[in-house]
Amino acid sequence: LELRIQSRDDGLVLEVSGFSHRLPVLAAHVLRALRDGPRLLKPEAVAVEKDAVERWLSNATMKSATECADLRLAALKPDKYLPKQLLAQLPKLTPATIAKHLTAFASKLSVEGLLYGNLAYDEARAAGLEMREAVLGSRAGAAAAAPQVAQLPAGVVAVLGVPASNQAEPNSAVALYFQIGPVEVPTEAALELLEHIMGEPIFNRLRTERQLCYSCGCSVRHTHGTLGFLLELTSSNTGANACVRHMLDFLQEFDTILASMSEEDFRTQSETCASRMVQQPANLRDAAADGFAEVLDGTYRWDVRQRQASAVRELSQAGLLDFYRAHVSPASPSARPLIV
Repeated sequence: LELRIQSRDDGLVLEVSGFSHRLPVLAAHVLRALRDGPRLLKPEAVAVEKDAVERWLSNATMKSATECADLRLAALKPDKYLPKQLLAQLPKLTPATIAKHLTAFASKLSVEGLLYGNLAYDEARAAGLEMREAVLGSRAGAAAAAPQVAQLPAGVVAVLGVPASNQAEPNSAVALYFQIGPVEVPTEAALELLEHIMGEPIFNRLRTERQLCYSCGCSVRHTHGTLGFLLELTSSNTGANACVRHMLDFLQEFDTILASMSEEDFRTQSETCASRMVQQPANLRDAAADGFAEVLDGTYRWDVRQRQASAVRELSQAGLLDFYRAHVSPASPSARPLIV
């Protein structure tokens, strides 16, 4: 049996896995410990865990790329706290204050879960009810708070420039984020295909040809129900401002790259992207993770990858170019960029 607990900005994720019908029993046991946490806390254990958390939070500010990612998320999510903010609160935590926080935390809980594997419906329902009772007892769960995301203004370049917390850090890190809009399959398909096509040229231009950085790339981002497109770069030989200029230059070049692709090349890229999206997960854990992502996002689209792949195949080159020029091109008056 395997157990993992992960903290998030909006709660906790508990994952249990293994080849045993006893998994729900393990999950319920851990959840009861969470519910009964105030009376189970021991000063020695709290001291050990505080030291471990302090090291983890301190390390989170050592690398510019990690700090840059945290700053971007903090700018977008009101419930995101930076490691240095959490470190400032750590000395105040004692068994008594933790118990107080746990009691308040338990009173505000809403619970969602996903059981994935070789289970009959009645088994899954019984296990789910047992785990729910372990957390909530006989009371009803609190209503889940609606996640909040800052809405970036169209046609305005928002810039957040922050010196590295670690003065010995030799690297500069830059994130160029474009906020797109709500989670919808056609938009996701356009962003996935854009990432697929852009991945190779951004590496070739910035890393191989210009030798600006040792790490760069692009990716689709889901932030509390809002889609975005992110370009990232970490460099040891080029300052942050120069990195931004090179990234913006590349985006202008990419317009030509996308517009000049042959129809055959575009269709090949499109089919490769779509086929990758519907590949079978490598294992049960990966399959469960895909499903639980839908739970965390509150979208519950169990066939989303198939729908996205179909949308990618239906997307024309002209349609993707229009999407790029409207939402990601630096020349777009409707783009909503954030530079960190």
